[in-house]
Amino acid sequence: MRIPLILVDGTPRVNAILFSNRYHFGLARITFVVDTGSNATFIGEEDFAGLQISMDTLHKEEAFKMAGSKYNLLLGKEGTLLFKTNENKTTRIELPNIPIAKTISKKALDIEGIPSILGTDFLEKNKLTLYFNPSKDLMYLEKEEY
Repeated sequence: MRIPLILVDGTPRVNAILFSNRYHFGLARITFVVDTGSNATFIGEEDFAGLQISMDTLHKEEAFKMAGSKYNLLLGKEGTLLFKTNENKTTRIELPNIPIAKTISKKALDIEGIPSILGTDFLEKNKLTLYFNPSKDLMYLEKEEY
């Protein structure tokens, strides 16, 4: 099974639909940056704002730095990510907690918030392989089917 990626400004991205029976945001479209330099997967602040999840339902996991700014990693209740495969089928990946990044301090005021990130933790946990060859316009996440 292959999940196609798109290249936006030289960065591999993947579109997903997030939903949760524990929240009332319906189906939310999230575009994740596939970042092999990040060991954390999370929803960025802009995508989080569209979900209208109360901050009271989140608990702090840890603080981290990225691009010179500081963030808290907050965990919500469980959710599901839906991805479209190259065969035009839908595959689901369950999230035990919806991870969210919240800015603590920014290095510069003109820096936008970080995007939603799909990190190596997600790839490893879900046994996904990243194939990235932009010169041949081939990029996808692959999961071996047993």
